[in-house]
Amino acid sequence: MITKAGIVDEIRRADPDRSWVVEVFDQLPSTNEYLRKRDRPEQSDAIELCATDWQTAGRGRRGKDWTSMRGNVTFTLRQRLRRPAAELMGLSLVAGIAVVGVVNQRLGIDASVKWPNDVLVKARKLGGLLIELQPDPKDRNSTLVTTGIGANVRHQPDMQRLGIGATSLEALNRSPELDRNALIAKLAVAVASHYVEFETTLWPGFETRWEAVDALFGRSVTVSGSRELTGAACGVSASGALLVDTGSGMEEVVAGEVSVRPV
Repeated sequence: MITKAGIVDEIRRADPDRSWVVEVFDQLPSTNEYLRKRDRPEQSDAIELCATDWQTAGRGRRGKDWTSMRGNVTFTLRQRLRRPAAELMGLSLVAGIAVVGVVNQRLGIDASVKWPNDVLVKARKLGGLLIELQPDPKDRNSTLVTTGIGANVRHQPDMQRLGIGATSLEALNRSPELDRNALIAKLAVAVASHYVEFETTLWPGFETRWEAVDALFGRSVTVSGSRELTGAACGVSASGALLVDTGSGMEEVVAGEVSVRPV
């Protein structure tokens, strides 16, 4: 069971110097939507966290519905960064680096990130991220970053039958001793800390770390969206765009659905 007291205690131990506002619900349609409609706290630099045990009407990338069953990890952060949105390209990759770092180090699972925001274990999706940027109404040179994070704790047979290649901590034998309060706190603190670092270094500070978790590098991929292209994934650009070598030139992909082609 997740509780406000449990998450707050873990955050205080891990991140005692920053101000956090934490809210926890048994059930909520969308943690992202809740924070989007909620007024910012008086402490403008406070990091907000909203978590729920059961999200009933979440939203994924490109407007897709995303519903999480009870017992998974579902939460959203909202954080103010002192950079305009135009300078925050690649931030979803930074969040992925942070999440994978916790999964690898704390849970002993070898995870990677499929550009731009899927967390994979052995080519199966363990979780995902959704980043939204909004100009800070109180400071035009700052941005409010809303980051939705979901991870499958419980096994869902229906997900397997849909053929989307999902996995879970339960399926990986990592759930019996799992403290979700601690996991949510560790993920939240890691993402928030990575964002603060990004304010200073921007993408160059994370380029090497991305290479270590990139699930697509060297793979043959097909990208669908406004146009379709096929080629070899060659990492990302300085702005976080996926680089694809089509054989006739290098293409930068800023949005689209990526599928890995069989060898």
